[in-house]
Amino acid sequence: MWRFAAGLYLVYLAGGELQLAAVFGFTAGGAIMLFGGIIGNWVDINSRLKVVRVSLFIQNFSVMLCAVSVYLTLVYQERFAMLFGGLLPRISEGVIIVFAVVAQLSSVAYKIAIEKDWIVVVAAGDKAKLANLNAITRTIDQMCKGVAPVVTGLVMTVTSLRTAAIFIALWNFFSVFVEYGLLAQVYRLVPQLAVKLDASDNEGDQTVEMTPTNEEDLGAETNPTDESTSPLRGDRAEGKKKEKKSVLTVLFDPFIVLYTGWRTYARQRVVFAGLALSMLYMTVLGFDSITTGYIYANGLSELMVGLAMSLGGLTGALGSYAFTWFRRRIGLEWTGLLAFNLEITCLTLCVVSIWTPGSLFQPSSLFQPHQTVQNCSLGANNTSTSDYFVSSQWCGDRAVSISIVLFLVGIVTSRVGLWMADLVVTQLLQETVRERERGIVSGVQHSLNMLMDVLKFTLVIILPYIETFGYLIILSFIFICLASISFAVYAHSVLHEAKVEGWEANVDSHGADMDGQGANLDGHGTSVGDLSGDNT
Repeated sequence: MWRFAAGLYLVYLAGGELQLAAVFGFTAGGAIMLFGGIIGNWVDINSRLKVVRVSLFIQNFSVMLCAVSVYLTLVYQERFAMLFGGLLPRISEGVIIVFAVVAQLSSVAYKIAIEKDWIVVVAAGDKAKLANLNAITRTIDQMCKGVAPVVTGLVMTVTSLRTAAIFIALWNFFSVFVEYGLLAQVYRLVPQLAVKLDASDNEGDQTVEMTPTNEEDLGAETNPTDESTSPLRGDRAEGKKKEKKSVLTVLFDPFIVLYTGWRTYARQRVVFAGLALSMLYMTVLGFDSITTGYIYANGLSELMVGLAMSLGGLTGALGSYAFTWFRRRIGLEWTGLLAFNLEITCLTLCVVSIWTPGSLFQPSSLFQPHQTVQNCSLGANNTSTSDYFVSSQWCGDRAVSISIVLFLVGIVTSRVGLWMADLVVTQLLQETVRERERGIVSGVQHSLNMLMDVLKFTLVIILPYIETFGYLIILSFIFICLASISFAVYAHSVLHEAKVEGWEANVDSHGADMDGQGANLDGHGTSVGDLSGDNT
């Protein structure tokens, strides 16, 4: 819900341009890129229930504070503009972005915990069950992403942006308790979630530890003096004392974790598959705040954009089901190759759209002075905002063009391949990364994803205008093609290795058969000799 509304509010506060949305994306992506490995390490060293509890509450309450800040900015916008020489609106925008970035960081921890750890534990080593859980989880996610924009867009269109901000704040306040209650119930139903391998175990043994938080969650009473009597707790207590002795280690621990995290990630077998996934983030061909601004400039209302996002959610859910079907029949590697190529095929329509009638793309505008483009659809049905926007060359009763239709069709249909590819790489990471490294590898993967996201927003900051958006579409398509190549490199190595192993197995089997036949012949010759001796 906030994902859809954030883009709209930021575009509105920026006067219909994309700069503020790009600044938010750049800041959030940079923060996740820097702290992704640290967040993953925090997930590794804390109990599972504590991780989801802390991350979920921080995420929801940060979104709530964002919505309240937006509401206050909208209500007192004129007063803010007259205070401190017009600086206060910039400060309020900065506060909104800070709260939104905190929500993004906590969302990373929550996703790592649920998608990369909890699901793996619940599957209990069953790859088919793991694939089904991944697909079901992603389907639920896509359905929510489909319904939420319609509801939010409807509230904005029927009431006002202010009312929608209050609605979002209240929703996040009450929903957090429901979400946590459901997760706590799952935690109680699956006892294995209370047992976590020691993240500091570098040898991969099966020694497990119950952290104090685990025991508290399970209702057990803990005694602080028990650490001295338990060999396992004694070792950990001694380790903690050693850490406290080293001030430099404590001071530079975040940077050490980040460095070791990248090294751990680079030695994974699926590194090229992970790189392919990260390249998918260098795109404006999705329903983020940047693309939302572009769609608005083409004359679509909040409700229409919400409906388009809902269709994208439905096709994403279809991709989740398609993933399970293809995985059972052709395996993960071939499914991934199919997914990436399917996405490229669909996104070709987006590239074509910038050259079709109704396109706002003006290639020559890159080298000419910019003409201000204001958004026409924001506030069209909202008396509290309609006076904010001025007329421009794109405004007026603009009919829906062939260009924007092709653009939306390309994005909506590409979600099938996108989520198939995402699920393929997700399961590859789940199956191949050891539990003690799962959190930090996932954190670094998030950092890579955000590196590409930051690159995208940097390009948007450089080219923030609607007339130059076509260049961003072309660059996005190129990165999707590079992602397909990267995954093909990984898939080729795995499939080639499997083929070689098959050949070696056939050769060994053939050699064993020949040895068996030779032994039979030797035995037969001995029998004949014995018979000859008897005859003589």
